[in-house]
Amino acid sequence: MKGERLFEIRLAVPEDRTCVAGMIHARCDWLEQRELPSLRRRVDLLAEQCGDGTVWVLTTGDGEVVGCTTVLDHGPARDWTEAERREPALYLFSTVTHPDYRSLKPGTVIAHWAVDRAARQERTWVRRGCLDPRLRDYYQAQGFHLVRDIPVRVGTLHVMARHAQKLDVPLPQEG
Repeated sequence: MKGERLFEIRLAVPEDRTCVAGMIHARCDWLEQRELPSLRRRVDLLAEQCGDGTVWVLTTGDGEVVGCTTVLDHGPARDWTEAERREPALYLFSTVTHPDYRSLKPGTVIAHWAVDRAARQERTWVRRGCLDPRLRDYYQAQGFHLVRDIPVRVGTLHVMARHAQKLDVPLPQEG
């Protein structure tokens, strides 16, 4: 129903580390069962960032962590031109969602929240990158466009962007 909020989003705190790690492990299990690459080797590193002021967690109304993303004001210099780096943007990294909530599209909820948040902060872009072409396609379905492909040691980095805009869709309440 329009206007109904299924989720809340807030900055992660150190006490979220165990829940975030568990959520990422669930995603890794789901990916590996489908013979897809996972973040298993980075779970502890990602979870340890909870509380550093950059990680946001998406939660259900009862507080269960169903997603996380890292939001920064800058991206890797190697991925963006000097002119692009001067444009005000939010950069999303390491967005992970719990597979049990796939039908509610928590990844899209996080992306829409970031696009709306960037607009409210008077930024021009939301940017992100990924290595997997299936993830690239998923992000394109969320309205991101491919800026460029960059050859990297482990394959091809798909660098993507979406214009910031205020959205008229149900967004998670920020807490």
